[in-house]
Amino acid sequence: MTATRAEVKREALLDAAVRALRSRGADVSMNEIAGEAGVTKPVLYQHFDSKAGLAEALGDRYLADLGVTLNDLLLESPDAATAVTAGVRVFVSFAATEPELFRFLMEGAGPAIDDSPMAESMIDLMVRFLTGPLVGLPDARRARIWGVALMSTVISTVPWALAHEPDATRASLVEDLSALLLRGIGGS
Repeated sequence: MTATRAEVKREALLDAAVRALRSRGADVSMNEIAGEAGVTKPVLYQHFDSKAGLAEALGDRYLADLGVTLNDLLLESPDAATAVTAGVRVFVSFAATEPELFRFLMEGAGPAIDDSPMAESMIDLMVRFLTGPLVGLPDARRARIWGVALMSTVISTVPWALAHEPDATRASLVEDLSALLLRGIGGS
């Protein structure tokens, strides 16, 4: 199937947004993104109704790959420890290699974790993991609360640790977060 001209333009605008985020940081303005794309701000707003809409579109783009990877790790691993450690490793790697993009995606839709472009899908994935055979929580309401708590822990801790604990390695961050999450899950 051939992409339409509007779809091609939208993808080019998303590419420009990623370049602007990487060079100017997560606080980049829509004017700066439009400039990077070589368009006017009204053209950018024709494709994305707001900065939150742009963050959502970027979240969808990255979630396609990240979500599939996490889904495979969390739902098809042989045990909970392997699944959690592998999932945290993927998340830490993304945040470490794309810190400004990570921050933009997590903060893009507002302060509530449930409202960020990527968090809702990640929480749904956590609920499936927590109620699945590796953990087996029987209560979906409890699993959602735990899913939000687990994702909140990772989403807030990873960028903080990468910025404030320069001596910590990615491996030690993965190990520490995984141990914390598994202790919480093990108390079910």
